[in-house]
Amino acid sequence: MSVGQTYPSFSSFHKSGAPPEQLRDYEPLAKTCSSFVLRLFAHPSALDHNRSPYEALPYFIAVALSQSRLPDINALAALTLLQRLKARHPDRFFTGAPVPQCIEAERLFLCSYIAATKVLNDDRYGLQFWVRVGQNKFPLAELVKMEKKFLADLDWRTAIDDATLATYEMILER
Repeated sequence: MSVGQTYPSFSSFHKSGAPPEQLRDYEPLAKTCSSFVLRLFAHPSALDHNRSPYEALPYFIAVALSQSRLPDINALAALTLLQRLKARHPDRFFTGAPVPQCIEAERLFLCSYIAATKVLNDDRYGLQFWVRVGQNKFPLAELVKMEKKFLADLDWRTAIDDATLATYEMILER
């Protein structure tokens, strides 16, 4: 599946066959975020298959957005941090080792979402909140390590200016 192709229906990832109505509200933003992550970090060879290892990524992101109930701007800020990470590490791609590629993508999005939320919000969300947002896929200790590594890879440069956010908002509105 190439990045430009459509993703499978959210229904195929939900146990009952139909996702909760609230997930449909997050589907466009989740698909945008997923495409962005994959364009930056997925190795092109992983996207050339009929069944991409990343096809569940938009669903993971939609559930994360739904669970967090944070403003959409937080997800856009997460994308700015991912863009910055790629600029600092242009040769970084998902490798599939030691964890599956989709898990790498989920980790990266979740870490960027956590960091962006901390930058934008004065409210402090506890680690258990983020474990829930990550759908309990990442235990607390692992989440702490993931976040520290993400921030170190960014050289702790997490400031996001209003002009950059405005640019991402315009892109999303298209």
